Amino acid sequence: MMNNQGNITGGATAGLSSATQAASALSPGAVRTFLQENPTFLTDHPELLESASLEMSNENNVVDFSAAQATHFRRRYESLKTNHLSLIRAGRENQSHLDELRSVFLQLIRVSSIPAVVATILD
Repeated sequence: MMNNQGNITGGATAGLSSATQAASALSPGAVRTFLQENPTFLTDHPELLESASLEMSNENNVVDFSAAQATHFRRRYESLKTNHLSLIRAGRENQSHLDELRSVFLQLIRVSSIPAVVATILD
């Protein structure tokens, strides 16, 4: 059974996990107090904003976290983009080094004397 604040009351927690029971025992006021006492909590745990589906509600004076979600996703996108570009750059450098090694190995295969091997390596 739900009360007028959306909290589960009475015997309605039967069969629910302990985590669900603990979460249902929290009132909106307790959450509000916690967030007021810990103003950096959502900043420190941005992953919580990812799973939240929050909408602006002027009549209930609810804060819209969509801007924070958008900022978090933008930062995550930029981080992934930077990592992606770094991997591409490293791959190209590795390919360049492999091409140089292949060229040297092919030249070494073609030489027939020790002085020619030394000359090939020094080139």
